Amino acid sequence: MIEKENIKPFLSILLAKIKVSEYSDYHLSVLSLIRQGISEESSEIEYGKTNVSEIGNQGEVSFTTYKLRHSPGWLNNSDLLNEEHHVIVSLRLGEYVAMYFSEKGRKDYVSDNLGENNILDCMDRVSISQLNHCFINEDNVNMIWMSGIHDKNTFKADSKVLGGESVADTLDPLLDQSYMLSAARTDVNIGRKDSSSVGVNPWKSSVWIGPCNTWEKFEGGVVNILDYLNNNQIEKDCSISVLSYPLPSAKNLSSPYDFSIIDYEFFPEEAGKLKKIYLEKLEITIR
Repeated sequence: MIEKENIKPFLSILLAKIKVSEYSDYHLSVLSLIRQGISEESSEIEYGKTNVSEIGNQGEVSFTTYKLRHSPGWLNNSDLLNEEHHVIVSLRLGEYVAMYFSEKGRKDYVSDNLGENNILDCMDRVSISQLNHCFINEDNVNMIWMSGIHDKNTFKADSKVLGGESVADTLDPLLDQSYMLSAARTDVNIGRKDSSSVGVNPWKSSVWIGPCNTWEKFEGGVVNILDYLNNNQIEKDCSISVLSYPLPSAKNLSSPYDFSIIDYEFFPEEAGKLKKIYLEKLEITIR
């Protein structure tokens, strides 16, 4: 039997806000979703026992190991199966839960199914605005991933990655305003005396720090992040002042000078989903 003290995950987690009345259901709901996804992928899954323990008097940690069997990608029409061993870890503190998935790609799969009208409607992604406030310190950004919102052309890159000390200061207010932030790594203080380098992808409600060589280091880091979220529920729409950013609503929008209508299906799958959601919420009155 595997004890949690034997687990040493890479601290890269999916963050979600859970409904108070459904605290006891979230971990089992994730297991059910993954079983459904594995079935659609024509693979086999075998879950081990789910282990639950308390984090002080305010939260809990649950983890479940599982075996995954699937056909090798290089082989057709054979009974030969690869076997992989994985673990799902969820830690709850207050209103928030952090989920770790050892299986590659599973975190994004679960993230895509969070929220109202989705399979995991007992949880929502943490809002982009709250993650901006908590984990993006514009003065101490040392890595930025940017995606262009401008029309494709041969004179401007579709995306850019910049690194360096206080790298936000190197952005050009004119040339870079047509980019939006996809992810960033910045120095923030999340409950320690010294600041930590924390990566965040607000669009995927994901935060990462790096490898942990012990369970205690992993659990301590995640608890600090969850505690920080519980105590900092302020929202900030703009993550980095030079870059474009999404508006939560269009009610205060006035005097737009340019807009484009683009079929969302022409975008990559993930970006297309986001654009479709925004277009469905947009109301335009022509006078």
